[in-house]
Amino acid sequence: MQQRSFEEVRESLRGKVILVANRGIPARRIARSIRERFNAVAAVTATDIDKAEPAAASAQELILLGADPRAYLDLPKIIRLARERGAVAIHPGWGFASEDNTFPELCREAGITFIGSSAEAMHLLGIG
Repeated sequence: MQQRSFEEVRESLRGKVILVANRGIPARRIARSIRERFNAVAAVTATDIDKAEPAAASAQELILLGADPRAYLDLPKIIRLARERGAVAIHPGWGFASEDNTFPELCREAGITFIGSSAEAMHLLGIG
């Protein structure tokens, strides 16, 4: 893989959608970084229960997961919705699906960049 500078990465992401597959403070902080550092569109997942929370209200876009609060762990659904929206990457935040060592590979198979630890790194840390 060719090394790219931060500026090259930032330019490649400008205006593109990055999905934050999390909620609350993690989602809010990550979405802010996506907007401010990359000038990209921060889409945040939300269930019916938390779609009116402050973190959801601060998102540029919401990707609605439905009524079930366990939907944050439904990786196929999250990836399907990300693809439908045209997201180029998914950031899992912390907790929830960020600790599922299958998430990076599922994203890769879907042609979406996973912004987080690799499955190998998770194994080394005893996750999964």
